Amino acid sequence: MNRSVAIVVVVALVGMLLIASQLLPRGPSSVSSAQAPVLANVSFTLDFPKTLSPGTLVQSTVQVTVLGDDAKNVSVHTDSTVLIIASSPLDIKSGTSTNFNFSLSANDVQDGPYSANVWLTYSDSSGPQNSKPITESFYLLPKIQVEDLRFTPDFWHPLGKGTIGETDSTSVLFKVSSGSKNVIYQGIYATTSLSVAAPGLTLNASIIPVSALGPQGTSNDYSITIKSNNTPPGQYVIFLSLYSKDNQFVTQASIALTVSA
Repeated sequence: MNRSVAIVVVVALVGMLLIASQLLPRGPSSVSSAQAPVLANVSFTLDFPKTLSPGTLVQSTVQVTVLGDDAKNVSVHTDSTVLIIASSPLDIKSGTSTNFNFSLSANDVQDGPYSANVWLTYSDSSGPQNSKPITESFYLLPKIQVEDLRFTPDFWHPLGKGTIGETDSTSVLFKVSSGSKNVIYQGIYATTSLSVAAPGLTLNASIIPVSALGPQGTSNDYSITIKSNNTPPGQYVIFLSLYSKDNQFVTQASIALTVSA
């Protein structure tokens, strides 16, 4: 056999071997048979409060929509050092939307505007996951309240003069107290108003600045004078509202005044 014939034979044999190898049954291939895990596509919206008060527990709602894989152990989280968020883990099926409640409260820190990133943690076929965060803005109110709202006592009215004549006067006393254990509140003020704009019935002050309050402090008495000038007889309610340094309404108290004939 000459050299050229030998080369032809070798090439033919190699070709036959290659063809035979293609026809042989194959075992499972780790590359071709492996499938990428299905990921859960989780989106959500929040019913988030605009104001919070330190130590007050609030219930809010999150609406979660899941596509792709099921989402297991869904719960709400935040990176805020001001907020405390708690929720019970919930499994949500793919292709569904679910509402569930979570609780939140605020730490005892300085009042003012804050923001927080909120997101969901969950697990799908590929393992633990985090949703994209939502940034929520809120205002932390001072933890204050009206204390000892009463008519001013005198010799003739030891319990306070809560009834006046059509042309007469009396006064109301109140204090402001702080429930904070850590914060000094400044810039607080009170406003006064009447339930009905009665003819001749006036208050001597509509805005009353409140002095700085230290932790668990209580202010001295503040006074409001009420005068009647031919005011129709009836019962009138005096409202006393407290506001933060940033003009955020905090709380309100009231006391009823009677004008007699």
